Amino acid sequence: MPRLAKNLAAPLASSLASSLVSLALFGVLCATLTYWVVTLRTQSQVAPDAVLAAHTPPSVDDAALLFGGQQDNHAHDIHLLGVLNLGSRVAAILSVGDDPVHAVGLDQQIGTAGTLAEVRARSIVIDHHGARSEVFMPAAAPGAATIYMR
Repeated sequence: MPRLAKNLAAPLASSLASSLVSLALFGVLCATLTYWVVTLRTQSQVAPDAVLAAHTPPSVDDAALLFGGQQDNHAHDIHLLGVLNLGSRVAAILSVGDDPVHAVGLDQQIGTAGTLAEVRARSIVIDHHGARSEVFMPAAAPGAATIYMR
């Protein structure tokens, strides 16, 4: 009879251990769920309108930089007033920022903006360390000065 009791005691002990481990894991699951319910319910509720008001949308220029666009802030303060075509030589009549109007020849430095790379009929192209930007001549206003080219 003692041998029969040993054979029955082994499965009962493993069944009891398995039940205790399952009960412990169930307790851990309940504690985790309780923690997250309490944490999520006690957070301050921020109105969606306040979140939208605090959020500023990204600018189009910033978004363009993400997709390979080049930042060309160096060409914003250049005002093209005219172009000169003197046969084999070309020049642009322009002003940079608050500087007085002056003529710049091809491949010459334009302040800190870069160098004059091309002169076209109604625009110039500025090279700023490999990045090129085009500056257009403003539309002729009535009574504005006219520059003749030959």
